[in-house]
Amino acid sequence: MHLLSPLEARCKQIFQAPNRAEGMVELKAMLDAYATTHHGNFPGIPTRVKVVPGFVTLSDEADIAVVRQLRYLTEFRHSHGFIELLYVYAGQCHLQSSLGGTLLNEGDLCIVSPDTLHTHGVDDDSAILLYAMFRQDSFDGVFQSLLSESSIASDFLVEAIYGAEADQNILFHTGSDAAVKKTFLRLYYECEQALPLRDPMMANLLNHLILTLVRDHDKDVEIVQAGRSQESNALSPVISHIHAHYRTITLQELASRFNYSPSRLSDLFKRHVGKTFNTFIRELRIHKAARLLKSTRIRISDIAEHLGYADTSHLNKEFRHFFRTTPAAYRQSEGTW
Repeated sequence: MHLLSPLEARCKQIFQAPNRAEGMVELKAMLDAYATTHHGNFPGIPTRVKVVPGFVTLSDEADIAVVRQLRYLTEFRHSHGFIELLYVYAGQCHLQSSLGGTLLNEGDLCIVSPDTLHTHGVDDDSAILLYAMFRQDSFDGVFQSLLSESSIASDFLVEAIYGAEADQNILFHTGSDAAVKKTFLRLYYECEQALPLRDPMMANLLNHLILTLVRDHDKDVEIVQAGRSQESNALSPVISHIHAHYRTITLQELASRFNYSPSRLSDLFKRHVGKTFNTFIRELRIHKAARLLKSTRIRISDIAEHLGYADTSHLNKEFRHFFRTTPAAYRQSEGTW
């Protein structure tokens, strides 16, 4: 993977030239000619991926695709309706979106939410960026497992894949984790080689990768959102702890754990989360309840107990407050069972 292709070598010459203008015209003509003879795709992009101006998508017959970023190629600003995983296999790469610029180091894995306009570029011979796109259905194998988790990583993944807003990415700093590197590399080779049983094998590898991230790297996670300041980033471990202990956590316990006074932490919450601590907890619980009602057959009484409600009547009262209906009626109207 480290060897430059002929196209990459030419792109490098243009990238390093004192005046890139003429070279860029040549490069555009080269890519246009290639796209004309290869059904609209670029060199190095597998047939499982379709590229059109401003949008990258999967071909109709593909559920998962993995691509190696072409080095020195002009960055292509795009969005797509699928989840994208960017993994820096070696070196450093840069991601640019409406959230700002992010330098990704070796071992970083960034999950880009759907419909987020972004570019990612590689400007070094030794750097390798692999990226995967997948349909929602490919995620169903681990969906139930993540529903039972209580972490900022699992919650983000479920919300991102099942209807989150754009402009929110999650970054895992996996460092030298050999398991993550091996799994992503296997995904890439499966996509490239078109072996028998490729699709179920890729789905299995993707599920393994997601579970590894949530289980082994929940403490190495960073949420990237528009308008986040350094002070609000400092709240990430606080919010992560809330997600893990929302059933019983109090503001006093949280403030003591992270060396804040309760009033100071409350003020930070209002300023950077946009709601009070108590409101955040209530909304977190009720949306988890709604997700479980919609996507599982778990009894309502068990959901109430699992999420830390005093009893079923307490859940009913909260549900009426937020959704203007009962949990049973919501399940009947929204559930997929």
